[in-house]
Amino acid sequence: MIDVSNATLEVITAIKQRRSVQFDYGHDVIREIKPTGFFGDFDGFEGTDENTEEKEFRRFRFDKVNEWIGIKDIRHELECALREARDITKEAKYLCYPIGEITTKLSSLADQHGLLDEMNELLDQVTAAEHNLESAFYECESVFEEAISELELKYEE
Repeated sequence: MIDVSNATLEVITAIKQRRSVQFDYGHDVIREIKPTGFFGDFDGFEGTDENTEEKEFRRFRFDKVNEWIGIKDIRHELECALREARDITKEAKYLCYPIGEITTKLSSLADQHGLLDEMNELLDQVTAAEHNLESAFYECESVFEEAISELELKYEE
């Protein structure tokens, strides 16, 4: 049996903040509901099922809930995703190793044939492209940063 008083408080908080709650209502299926109110003498709550295309309106009795997860913390999930994105984009920093090896080989070959100046001009373009590629990967983090900022603005309203 779940702690109904805690679940009730979380439903109230979710209604105020226009957020979702999660719980298992049987069959090991986690439901995500955006609550809109209560029914009975706080026997349960009602709201829209966020996992259905039509956002179906449903009612759920507290005594039928198998496991209460609570308010879905979207901000926490986005912050975790941002950390993971930063770990992934750090890999872009290591792109320089194979590029450096290729650059050195081409430079040596050009030097052997008296074409070092011509090669260096082209390798400068490679270096600029490498920096642009790294920057582009780091910009990918902004997707998560902007989502967090938008979420904060939404909660302030």
